[in-house]
Amino acid sequence: MKTYLRLLAVLLAIPVSLLAGITVNGTASLNSELRDHIQGMTIRHSGSMMNTLDQLEFIKGKIANNEEPWATYYTRLTKPGHSKLTWVPHASATPTKETDLIGDSYAAYNQALLYYFTDNVAYAENARTIINAWSSTVQSWNGIGNWYLAPAWGASIMAPAAELLRNTYPGWTAADTAQCKAMFDRAFLPVLKFRYAYGNREFSVCNALVAIGIFNDDKAALYMGLYHWVSYVPCFFYLASDGATPIRADYFSTEPTADEYYLLHTDRFPIQGAAADWLYTFSTTYPNRPYTGKSDDSTLMLLPAGSGYTPADQWYMGPTWLKSIPNPVPAYVDGLCQETFRDLGHVEFAFAAVINAAEIAWHQGIDLYSGHATRLTTFMELHSGFRLYEPLPSALTSSGILNPGDGMAATFEIAYNRFHDNLDINLPKTAQLLSTIRTELWYRTGIADWAMGQFGTGNSHAGTWSQRGMLSSPASKTSFWQAVTVPTNTNQVASLWLKGTGSVQLLVKGGTLGTTLASLRCDATSIWQQFTTPVFNTGAYKQVTLQVVDAYGTGGTIYVDDLFLGVSGGTNRLGNATFESGATTWKELFGGLFVTGLWGQQYYHMNWESLLHQGLPPETLFPAQGLVGYYRFEQAMDDDSGLGNNGTPKIGFTYSSDAMEDTGSGQFDGSGGRVVAPNSTSLSLTGDTTLAAWVKVQSSSFTNRPNIIAKSFNNGYRLRFNTNGTLNLLLGNGTASPNQFNGTQAVGLDQWTHVAAVIRFTAGTVTVRFYVNGVEDPNVSMAALSAIQAGSGPLVLGTRTDQTSSTESLQGRLDQVTLHNRALSAAEVSQLVQ
Repeated sequence: MKTYLRLLAVLLAIPVSLLAGITVNGTASLNSELRDHIQGMTIRHSGSMMNTLDQLEFIKGKIANNEEPWATYYTRLTKPGHSKLTWVPHASATPTKETDLIGDSYAAYNQALLYYFTDNVAYAENARTIINAWSSTVQSWNGIGNWYLAPAWGASIMAPAAELLRNTYPGWTAADTAQCKAMFDRAFLPVLKFRYAYGNREFSVCNALVAIGIFNDDKAALYMGLYHWVSYVPCFFYLASDGATPIRADYFSTEPTADEYYLLHTDRFPIQGAAADWLYTFSTTYPNRPYTGKSDDSTLMLLPAGSGYTPADQWYMGPTWLKSIPNPVPAYVDGLCQETFRDLGHVEFAFAAVINAAEIAWHQGIDLYSGHATRLTTFMELHSGFRLYEPLPSALTSSGILNPGDGMAATFEIAYNRFHDNLDINLPKTAQLLSTIRTELWYRTGIADWAMGQFGTGNSHAGTWSQRGMLSSPASKTSFWQAVTVPTNTNQVASLWLKGTGSVQLLVKGGTLGTTLASLRCDATSIWQQFTTPVFNTGAYKQVTLQVVDAYGTGGTIYVDDLFLGVSGGTNRLGNATFESGATTWKELFGGLFVTGLWGQQYYHMNWESLLHQGLPPETLFPAQGLVGYYRFEQAMDDDSGLGNNGTPKIGFTYSSDAMEDTGSGQFDGSGGRVVAPNSTSLSLTGDTTLAAWVKVQSSSFTNRPNIIAKSFNNGYRLRFNTNGTLNLLLGNGTASPNQFNGTQAVGLDQWTHVAAVIRFTAGTVTVRFYVNGVEDPNVSMAALSAIQAGSGPLVLGTRTDQTSSTESLQGRLDQVTLHNRALSAAEVSQLVQ
């Protein structure tokens, strides 16, 4: 037996009406199950969207106890300038610098977190001041070049910041919430709606739409963000099962119209087409469908046949993507994505937004992880290998070296928590990558460790320029590097001149930062010294990479000049080895693993929350919305739905340690053993209903047609077995002969089996679907019936009425009995089985 941890204490602390659960498997569910689910759900407000209050309290306790790595993460959170109480907002009606919005968003979020962790009201007030400055001021983004990306990045940060204050700070008012909602309606959503972009840009928009949808209680924005997410993930992350080429992005042709989206937020905008409704906001500056004014990547998506553009153009994110070009990707391999051959930094920016949106949805009971697990985990393992400097797969070796870019692999922490800890998927390379980050307490804050320039007299070995390194303790592992072409099977050396304080590693790797060919520790002194590696052989490599790395944790300032790589005494293969002409041939690798710089820090706050997922206990979604009865048989018959429909054990019933979940189950003797809950309004189900339970039928008691769940005998509902072990459902119709529905899947004796009956009414017709261990019975029963005759009898588990009798009594065990006042989806029934 496998026990699934559901964090029941957390579930029970939240009103049942706020809980829901649905697994989204693919685009087929978008216009049916997911949309219906969102329309009927109640958006819950807890924590910061990415972490619940319970999770944040868990971290707060770790910080208070000075436990690692949380203590160091917290210390680093307090250091950046964005965490200073002297931070002043930069809001304006029409911003001209995206850094104003993004920087203020960081500051608001940092300080909202610091308020929660320290209880210092000054942080909360400063965060509130920053948010209110923007919500009362900003009107449009006309003056910013990244006219839809900047608001996408900003909203992805500011919405969770406002949400955290809303849920934790008493000084945050209803007026603050209303003003912030109005800002998102007025200035953000009009430029984010119906946005079709490529790569990290599209997912940034998805992230923002989902975050705004939660804060604004706007189901249209939430659904739009999820619609784009589910539609675009298969286009961005490639699997071999997709075919010879990646899936083409074309969901713009099937997306719901504004009028269809409107039905999801009529509660916010009762008058369709109202001027305040962002769905109908039109401006010649901000494009609506059809597109006018400024353009985005949809101009490529929408190009007609014969235009010269190919599916490869629509997939590859390279510098010449606006031209029809030979595809520079040498081969499509499992886990590759659109931006792999752009640089790994942008890959991880995209993945950060993908996981941020999925995690926000998760906390609303919407599981995007399970249905996309194969695609996303295949990507994670491949790209974790890249970050661990493994050689490229053989199919990709002709591409040479990958551009590392600015990384942010810490977001893999959330994904690892969900896929490995919750879904039991083995991710060895991801685990290795995360252990590197965790071991080194790798939380970098964007300090530029390396710079080229003129640094004063004596700080260059020759000429006037050199490379300066600001070394850190502990070691940052950041480096500057250059890849060069070399002859195979030749002996080479590498050298540099060094001065200052601290130590660096001179490193030569084969190919794509792969096998180490040479390594040398170089300890700086107050005078210039030359350091030369031992001779190494290039072997089969046609390309090698030279790096100078902050590797030893000896903090200080060093100056590097006049590097060499080549045959000893021969031609230097490095470009600009003296740095005299600037930095054009050298690249900086900021850690190779984490976020740096403004562009990298667009998801800085979410990286912090990514790290907060380390150590959290696993949890699984549980479809609790509409739950009216939940019986776990844990030495008590309390109703864990929270509605108080508690049961009373009667003679013939005992507790058993043979449990399907948790530690206990109910044992029924087959002679009237039962549990009885009094009649109540919530149990008098007349419409859509789901009845489910784990059951272990013993001996040959199918011959008694044993009842599992019964309410009001022939008026009400009864789920029982037929004599052949198939399911039988009776629904009261006001006569002595209730409607009966039969399944065809037989249940075995003496084994735990999950059974469910899902009842749905539509226009005077009832449809019943049976499930056995989450597998839907192929026989779908229908009958003319407009409602269940409720009846006034009690709810009885284990037999058909509240009396001692062997008639239709269960000889066996029950566990995890659930009753819902709605028809669960197939995915939700599957969650009950999990």
